[in-house]
Order: sequence, then structure tokens, then C-alpha cells
Amino acid sequence: MVADTVQGTTFEDGSTSIMLRGLPPEVNTLSLCSRIDAFAPFKYDFVYVPCDRVRKTSIGLAYVNFVDHASAKLAFEVLTHDSKMSTSPWSTPRVLQARTQGLGPNLAYFLVKAGYQNLRNPDAPQVFENGVRVPNLADAVRKHVTHDLFRKKMEEVEKRRSMAELAKTSEKKPRSPEFVSLSKIKVYNMPRISPSTCGGVTPAMPRRKHRANISSSFIVSAAIFGEK
Repeated sequence: MVADTVQGTTFEDGSTSIMLRGLPPEVNTLSLCSRIDAFAPFKYDFVYVPCDRVRKTSIGLAYVNFVDHASAKLAFEVLTHDSKMSTSPWSTPRVLQARTQGLGPNLAYFLVKAGYQNLRNPDAPQVFENGVRVPNLADAVRKHVTHDLFRKKMEEVEKRRSMAELAKTSEKKPRSPEFVSLSKIKVYNMPRISPSTCGGVTPAMPRRKHRANISSSFIVSAAIFGEK
């Protein structure tokens, strides 16, 4: 998925990217472009319809970036109207404002999430210039995605991932020790040692040695700066 969405039904000034959610599985890039061309021909430069690689069908999402705010707002209004018409084949989707806005940022987001090797995937986003599809997506990435933009999107993805993991961890409640099943406690058969063989004193059981945990940051700094 290229980007999540801003909740609500409004479309903010200056926005150019929309998201469609709840699309029928048979919708693909070609059919989506044909629908948009009916009211805003050649006014988009980025179209992405993520697909299920096993079923070879859409997963019900689509992302479109337009060349200007007016075209994006028109698409938002028309597709929202279609979603409310029960007789329209586009009556299912929800139309939302995408969180990631612009051609370059959407390409950078895809690059971070999917990797450079997926730029040649048939299901990768399609980029257009003056209504003509750019045949090599890598060329579009080199043109519209700067190093700083890529790094910014990478930091955003890592931040969201960390927040999601933190939220998932906080939902897990620790189990009380008294409810731990005895079947899960490992008992090791230790050799019986007679007190007489140790001067009448029962020896203390040997403790297991634990290897100290070394942080990954220390390992990296040691590799770079030769720290010990």
C-alpha cells in the first residue's frame, strides 16, 4: 500500500492525491484510468492499483495523484457521487484524501515499502506525462525522487512501524505468575551430590552463565570506529 488516508469526507486545499477503498477485485489500472478520463482526461500522473499476487486481482485499493488541485477535487467529487449511486458500477468505493500527496512523495513511499527491485513488477504504479505512460518506472523515480525525499519517507515509515509495534506491545497484558501452567516449567535432572563428599556442606547449585547482550548500535559503532 502506498499511503494511508486522512479520515473524513473533505478535500483540503492544495491536495492532489486521492485514495479509493472498497473497489471490486476486477478493477485494474486500465479500467480506473478509463473512468477518470471520462471527466478529467490526462489530468493524472500517478496511478497505483495494488494487486494480490496469488489471486491476480485487485485488493480493493487504488491511489491516484493528479497534476493539479482542481482536477483532484473534481475527481474526488465525481467519484464520491458515483459511490452513492446504487446503479453505478463504482458505487462501492469510498473516496478519501490520501495522506501522501504528490507524485514524488508517492513514488518515494512505494520505493521504501516495496524496494527498487519491484519497480519492474507488472503491478507497480504507473506514471504518466501529458497523458502518456512512462515506460520505465525507474526513470520516473530518478526524475522525481531526490535522496532527501527518499530518506524522509524512510524515516516516516520507520516511525509508523515503531508506533504500531509499541501499540501492539501495550495491548498485551502480562500473565500473573500464579497462573503459569506447571507443564511449561522445564525441570532439569541434576546429579545428586552427597554432603559427605563435600565436607558435610551441601554445595550451591552452579548458576548458568548468560552471555551479555550487546546492543546493535554498539556493534555498528565498533565496526565503524574500531571501538572495543
